[in-house]
Amino acid sequence: MNCTQLLDTSNNWRCSFLMAKYTAEEKLQAALRYLEGKESSHEIAKSIGTDHTTILNWSKQYEYNGVEEFIKIETNIRSVILYTY
Repeated sequence: MNCTQLLDTSNNWRCSFLMAKYTAEEKLQAALRYLEGKESSHEIAKSIGTDHTTILNWSKQYEYNGVEEFIKIETNIRSVILYTY
């Protein structure tokens, strides 16, 4: 989370959350490509612009929790993008 105080005397803050670089669908597709066994984690990572350990993590998440893991993560990230208080 990145918060900065607004330049006024009202003591307000503006906070923003980073959006995920990859959608739930992209993560799921990468995990499934790896789990099919036809491509290495390095090959998949290179093709989508990430590190091979990320592919391994997504694959483990899918194995342990199924599709719901990716949907839950994306929903949580998108639910709070920017707020001021």
